[in-house]
Amino acid sequence: MLDKALEWYQHHNLRDAALDLFPEETLQAELKAYNKRKAKERHEAREKELKDVLEQCKKQFPIGTIMWSDEGSDHCPNIVISEPYIGKSDWHIPYGVYSYGERDTKTVLAETVRISRNKPFQKDYIGLETCLRDMLRDDNLKRNRIINLDEFHKQEIEKRDSELSELQKNVNRIKKDLQKYQEEMFSLKIYNPLELTQEYIQEIVKQYT
Repeated sequence: MLDKALEWYQHHNLRDAALDLFPEETLQAELKAYNKRKAKERHEAREKELKDVLEQCKKQFPIGTIMWSDEGSDHCPNIVISEPYIGKSDWHIPYGVYSYGERDTKTVLAETVRISRNKPFQKDYIGLETCLRDMLRDDNLKRNRIINLDEFHKQEIEKRDSELSELQKNVNRIKKDLQKYQEEMFSLKIYNPLELTQEYIQEIVKQYT
């Protein structure tokens, strides 16, 4: 009961309920030890969870797996090039796993190489725990970040052909503009202002009068 009261005491909306159970002096005296014990319990539970997640990730994401980034902002495929491992991260941890301000933020990671148009261009890291959680969700945010190569090939071919079509339109437009500019340049090159002489002016007058 004391633990529950100490939990309530730290929440503004539940503080009165905690004070109904125990005097504030008692709660204040026990609070520091309670929070320290709870932090230790959370840490131990998290360490056990990470070991379980690591084993799942080893099965789910072996070396050679091609997948999208866990961040969702990267449109380059990532190829896993290391065994999954537990490591510290500031950016790849799943949402809600750690409380604000916690420093020992560990998760399951793997080294990857990012590729663009089949060319490797950068080594990076990927948060496999986040990817695993996304795959195990049971709501409309569920997402399999492992790339299906057949679907990838189809989408990339469609994207490539669409971009080629747009580029060809630009090329045709530029060619048309180029022809117009070349004709204008030729017209300017053959133009000689010195040919407009008094004699030539008189010829034009005779021709049009």
